[in-house]
Amino acid sequence: MTDLDAERIRDALIAARDLTNPGATSRRGAGPSFGHVLQQSTRVRALLAEHLDRSGPDAAAVERELASGRAESAQRLAQHKVDAVRQSTSRAGALRSLFEAQKAALQSVVASGPAIEYHAIDSPVEIWATNAVDLESSTIQPWNSRAKVRLDLELYHGWQYAILQGPPEFLHFYYLWHNRRDTYTVVTVNGWMALNGFCSAHSRGGAFLGGYSRLRLDPSLDLVETWTQPISSAPAQAGQSQHALDISADSRGLFTDDQTTYVVEFRGFLLNYEQAIVPPDQYLIIDVALSFTAEVDTGKISADFATGEFDVLCPLVEVATLS
Repeated sequence: MTDLDAERIRDALIAARDLTNPGATSRRGAGPSFGHVLQQSTRVRALLAEHLDRSGPDAAAVERELASGRAESAQRLAQHKVDAVRQSTSRAGALRSLFEAQKAALQSVVASGPAIEYHAIDSPVEIWATNAVDLESSTIQPWNSRAKVRLDLELYHGWQYAILQGPPEFLHFYYLWHNRRDTYTVVTVNGWMALNGFCSAHSRGGAFLGGYSRLRLDPSLDLVETWTQPISSAPAQAGQSQHALDISADSRGLFTDDQTTYVVEFRGFLLNYEQAIVPPDQYLIIDVALSFTAEVDTGKISADFATGEFDVLCPLVEVATLS
């Protein structure tokens, strides 16, 4: 058998980056977080009623009322985030304790049966993010690999009817597994990811052009088959992806108030792929990823997994092989 050298690993990882993640949708476990709507002023609706009773709506008065309340709204959202950051250390500790227990369990299990072997891969070979995701720092460490990332997008009507919307952005943790046998091997792969952060969506109201924003987060696991030409992903399965968060703020329509939605995201996810077949002496890239899907029109979104002890944790993947 021959080992995959560093150059071939790099080429394989670059090819893996270019793949479209299958994004199979699973709803296992807890459902997505839809967030809390920050209590907003309703003065615009009151002002509209008042002006309609008199001489018709006054767009300038609406804008003045909205502007006067925005600073107060931003301050209240900032305070919610300060509270979340203050608790981020204890939450990070709780998540790490969860995975320490999983580590101990894996190390104590030789096999659940005579035909199954478990292999814990405790470190990725690379942590990488697509362009829009700000990867502030990353740490590759056995049982404790993590990344501090944030995504902040905003768009106001600099040009009419513009919408900031594109394909998902990703944070990737790439693991590598080598089938050292001289026979085809059937593998089941489990990947763990934990999110500890603060996310928000804001839409700006107005007299005529209210806004809209939405943020969605989805952890996923992709198996990249390095032996195919070109390199490709294994067929999609339901357990590969979970829906973590879906928040939106909607101020569309005439004479609308601002809206802000936020959520403290703090939980772990188990991702799974059943019975993949790996040829002899071949390498499997295991891509544990977090996708960020955003839509912004006269508003903004923020996903902060970097402040304080906020982070995205991906401590290990487990490969179970059948003899």
